Amino acid sequence: AQKCLLSFFGCGFLFVRREVADGLTPAHLARYGVDLDLPETAHSREPIRYRTGALRFDLGNYNYLGVSAVALSLDLIEEIGVDNVESHARALARRLVRGLLEEGVPVVGGDVGPHLAHIVTVGRFGAGQGDRDVEGLHRVLQEQAVVHTFRDGMLRFSVGLYNDETDIEMALEAVRLWRRRGSRPATRKTGS
Repeated sequence: AQKCLLSFFGCGFLFVRREVADGLTPAHLARYGVDLDLPETAHSREPIRYRTGALRFDLGNYNYLGVSAVALSLDLIEEIGVDNVESHARALARRLVRGLLEEGVPVVGGDVGPHLAHIVTVGRFGAGQGDRDVEGLHRVLQEQAVVHTFRDGMLRFSVGLYNDETDIEMALEAVRLWRRRGSRPATRKTGS
């Protein structure tokens, strides 16, 4: 639910068509995935009967707080409109890509185009953690409290409804600081 639903970690949804789900055996089992007509903490020696449908995949305790937050988030997203959320996030992503490219930072996918979504990735795919420039930029972004991830030599920025132009400018200012500290411009842009 934390991905684009503006909610908490530890809460998610699974939809599986009942006729498909009923034929699957869960890899992990918890009390809530078992069809047991006994109190929650009771034990039974009866053979395990899975609940029907996707319920057989329920693990752990129910996250009532997370579900309540998702309900409010869905109300907000519905009020704003999914198309407006997408338009907002993609506009910010375009601004970020243009600013990164102006600074000579290699953006995966290159320049702005119809392929651009709300996630912007920087670096060279497959470079691993050994790309000094990307590692240096990662350190400056961390120092400047710019939220991003760093995996396999790639920096990833995910723009959402909760972001605005000041967040993009904060990221670009961190890139400019990195440049002032002596990083060298990229020699090429990477393709998609």
